[in-house]
Amino acid sequence: GYYFATTVDWDYLNQGSNISVLSRFPIKSIDVPKNSPFMNVSARIGISQTQDIYAMSNWYGMNNFPDVASYHSAKFAETDRIPILFAGDFNAVPHTDGGRSPASRHLIESGFVDAYRTHFPNVEAHPGPTHRGGNRIDQLYFKGNGLKNIGTRVIAKWPSRFPSDHFLIVANFELDYTSIEGAGPHGLSETGFNRLHSELQPDDSAPWRAIPWKTSLLDAQAESAANDKPIFIWAMDGHPLRCT
Repeated sequence: GYYFATTVDWDYLNQGSNISVLSRFPIKSIDVPKNSPFMNVSARIGISQTQDIYAMSNWYGMNNFPDVASYHSAKFAETDRIPILFAGDFNAVPHTDGGRSPASRHLIESGFVDAYRTHFPNVEAHPGPTHRGGNRIDQLYFKGNGLKNIGTRVIAKWPSRFPSDHFLIVANFELDYTSIEGAGPHGLSETGFNRLHSELQPDDSAPWRAIPWKTSLLDAQAESAANDKPIFIWAMDGHPLRCT
């Protein structure tokens, strides 16, 4: 990863000597579980001006997965806004393949999808080993509105000898921005606008809302003369959405 990053204009994040994230899009921030820094790193990646995605790289001793899942629970619950790719060396076979991985069970019960099994559901016909030992101990899970896995495969051969005892998982995704809560590729979606608009409405009990304001100076002048009261003018200039 480091060698590739030094030869192309991609962002590279290395968490110690164990895991890393390499991205052609800018890495905006990172987050590492305090109790398991060697096991997981989360990179928030900006894939457009208005849309981010989390890419989480993992390596387990499976005793550490509960710490990681707990640490990222808030992110797991907000995938309608920021989708997640959660992948790495789990050192365990998924329960869907007859294994005992606590990670696969927790992730799938939390709404994540196993990218490989999406396209190859028959375990016997497509065991999909990702390690020289013949087991599928590396996986890629994903979750998020509008995130569609259009293809996943395992690359286990290379012309000049495969450079690792773990094989390569390659997955292609499409992202439908109209399904993301609050954002689109070039600005707010209609759903996001409606949500923000409702949140920005002032409180009906605010004192200034009880005042019968006049939007016409002529009407205010006529009422002032009729009631022998002064006029208070509150005026602003500049763009209607911000004061200048």
